[in-house]
Amino acid sequence: MKNLRVMFLALVAAALLAPAGAWATSVTASMPVTATVTPYATINVTPLDFGSFRDAHQSTATVTVNVSSGASYHISMDAGQHHDNTGRKMVDGSQDVLSYILYQDSNQTVQWGDSDTFGTYLGGTSEAGTGTGADQTLTVYGWSGVTPGATLAGSYSDTVTVTVSY
Repeated sequence: MKNLRVMFLALVAAALLAPAGAWATSVTASMPVTATVTPYATINVTPLDFGSFRDAHQSTATVTVNVSSGASYHISMDAGQHHDNTGRKMVDGSQDVLSYILYQDSNQTVQWGDSDTFGTYLGGTSEAGTGTGADQTLTVYGWSGVTPGATLAGSYSDTVTVTVSY
């Protein structure tokens, strides 16, 4: 019995110390490895604050987008909460109005809007671009002016929805 035990231990030790290539045969299989990267976009905006003024006044804000590299996108702006058929309006607590315009360029020739995407503000268009995977910043050029004798003193505000579609 003791010899059988010694022989068994010797066989186990020999099997453990045998080189890996001692296997009689082997089989292989290919393992597919895949991934899908989905497009993404983020958007951040700064407030457009005209400050205090008595006549025509200009101010700027920024829109920063980060869109997947190579993805096409459009940045659009709706008409705001207080628009009418003549354009965007800010209102005060008494519903008095102050008109304003948002431009894509400092020369004030192209208005921000969404006539080519959503159609809520037909006075302007969206800005098209291609994502780089890094922040891309655009400037919003705002203009507002008072009508002497018609615009009441007060604090006026509005909210415009800025959308990036990709």
